[in-house]
Amino acid sequence: LLNSKWWEWFKENQNYIIYYANKFWINPWTVLKLMIKEWSGWDVTKWPGWKNTATWFWQITDWTWNDICNRIAPKYLWQTIDKSKRFDAPTQILATCLYLDFCAKTRWVSHEEAMIYYHTWPWKITDETAKSYINNNPAIARVHWPGPVTAESYKDAAMRYYLN
Repeated sequence: LLNSKWWEWFKENQNYIIYYANKFWINPWTVLKLMIKEWSGWDVTKWPGWKNTATWFWQITDWTWNDICNRIAPKYLWQTIDKSKRFDAPTQILATCLYLDFCAKTRWVSHEEAMIYYHTWPWKITDETAKSYINNNPAIARVHWPGPVTAESYKDAAMRYYLN
């Protein structure tokens, strides 16, 4: 991951990561770890294994992007995020920090723990949704213990994936 292209991008944007992470009391390393886990190489249109609309470094889907811009940002910031700036690094960093904070506050967990809800939305994970999530997320499937997929086993696997 830390090739020269990524390193250049990071140097250009590290102040935004630090600024927006601190704005929401998030450890900037958590934001970086999430980006590393969600990163899709330099193909900003997909993440390996997913067949959806997730884009850019933090893999925000169209639906989540619209919700962040239209519902979450106005509630948290009393303003909107310009939806047309989806591929603008500072806007993407702000949206990521905002959404991670939203997940943490909704679930009453730390920002680190909230990473497991980043791609599932912060609502309750059921046994049924866990099966769907594991089928669509090969990275988490690889760390899932052998046995049936349940809500708890999925959350455990997601914690191992995101926090290691």
